[in-house]
Amino acid sequence: MRSRSIGLLVTASAMIIGQTAMAAPSIAAQDNKVAPSPTGNPSISEELNFSTPTQKKEYRRKKLNMNVLHRLDCRLEGSSCAACLMSIKRTVDKLNGVYEIAVMLKKPYGFAVIYDSSKITSDKIMDAARKDKKATLVKFLDQVDEPMAAPPLDFILIPKSAFVK
Repeated sequence: MRSRSIGLLVTASAMIIGQTAMAAPSIAAQDNKVAPSPTGNPSISEELNFSTPTQKKEYRRKKLNMNVLHRLDCRLEGSSCAACLMSIKRTVDKLNGVYEIAVMLKKPYGFAVIYDSSKITSDKIMDAARKDKKATLVKFLDQVDEPMAAPPLDFILIPKSAFVK
């Protein structure tokens, strides 16, 4: 009798887990959109968590005008703290109109941003990066902003500062 009741519990648990797992994708599919910013700032988007970076890129690709993309490169000095540099990345990545951002965590430090120039300007991106709470010691040097063609979905963005000696 005892083994049968344990078997029923295991079966019931498996059914509940199976239902939860099956319900999760449909919830994620319904919520695959940008939620309003809790700060009320329309230039900052709050995206839901995606399971892969490729899903995030695909989502952003659909929302942006891929014909007016720009690439902004900037060299960074004054801080080698990975937490500080990644904080800048997170801040810029939340901006509405940013497609991709990469930050170099080794010398020479820098970042590269691909963005939709019809939604945001390079000045707004730089202002957001400078205003980051952990960027107080960081100097933003050698900014280069140039138009670019739409990147393939599976590219790797590397800041140009990585190639400067």
